[in-house]
Amino acid sequence: MTNTPPGPKGPDTPPGKSPKPGKSPKEPRIPPPDKEVHETKRYEVKDPPTLEALQDAIRHVALHAARRKYILQSGPTLMRLRSVRRKVDVDASEQELARAVHEYLEDAVQRVKSPESRVLLEVVLGLGEKRWKAKSWRQESSSVRRKEAGRHLRTDERVSGGSIRMLYEPHAIQDLAKVILADERKARGRSAGSAHD
Repeated sequence: MTNTPPGPKGPDTPPGKSPKPGKSPKEPRIPPPDKEVHETKRYEVKDPPTLEALQDAIRHVALHAARRKYILQSGPTLMRLRSVRRKVDVDASEQELARAVHEYLEDAVQRVKSPESRVLLEVVLGLGEKRWKAKSWRQESSSVRRKEAGRHLRTDERVSGGSIRMLYEPHAIQDLAKVILADERKARGRSAGSAHD
């Protein structure tokens, strides 16, 4: 019987046993933070979001509709907005922040100049359900919402869902992102001005 020399031992390796090749010793597991409650300070940033970052976040919401789950998945871009954070307490949960984002988007869409873009955004984002008396837009797929938006546009011809996605939606999203960016710059200018008082 041949004696094999013991291999390198890690801090958690029992005496007489060597760790498996390619594996490092176990590190203590850190419990995940509470998923429900996060302070809004987590979303504070010094610089306003870029137009491109806002458009990406809106596109993600448009893909899934403005349901809380998907607003949360769109990343912190929309939840970092000062116009949103002003609507909630400092220790608001992410769910409360997502609700505030939804309310803010409802308001911001109404300030988009083009009536055509407003209609499209309400339907595609699932925001105008109360005004349109439509309860199911947010439950529908993005293709169904785009077809519905095409039915509501005031054009001579019916617009297909594909045309909405390729031609109309990018312009509408850009228009909404510009409204949001203007709000954010105004809010940050106001807070900077009040800091100097």
